[in-house]
Amino acid sequence: MVGDGVVRLREAGLRVTPQRLAVLDALSRRSHPTADDIYRDIAPVYPGLGLATVYNTLSALAARGQVLVVDDRGGRRYDLHVTPHQHIRCRRCGMLADLPHWNDRQWIDGATPAGWAVERWTLMADGLCPDCQSATPATPDEHDRN
Repeated sequence: MVGDGVVRLREAGLRVTPQRLAVLDALSRRSHPTADDIYRDIAPVYPGLGLATVYNTLSALAARGQVLVVDDRGGRRYDLHVTPHQHIRCRRCGMLADLPHWNDRQWIDGATPAGWAVERWTLMADGLCPDCQSATPATPDEHDRN
């Protein structure tokens, strides 16, 4: 990941630092982590690193198109897969995963009211991940609490 991280940082016009490389490395090892997740992963290796550094690095990378921000009920999550794509979220444990590519542009064009111009859209499907499906059955009102 170090080589990829260097390329990403340089493409974003950012200085390459060990802390920024660590943020990208942590991001590459998790599926859609929060900034707090990334901080917890790298803080033991970089004891002087502040949470603000993680947020600032992610914000700078997102502003330059190197990281995708995924707005979620639990806060912002981050994704190195920056091409347009949609997500599915486990309503029990909160895990996020990418949905396979599909012709979403054709779908959104057909669903858009006349006169509107869609500039950006997202789809967040909710369901149960494989681990949660095999765990205790969901209660009828569980979906409403999450």
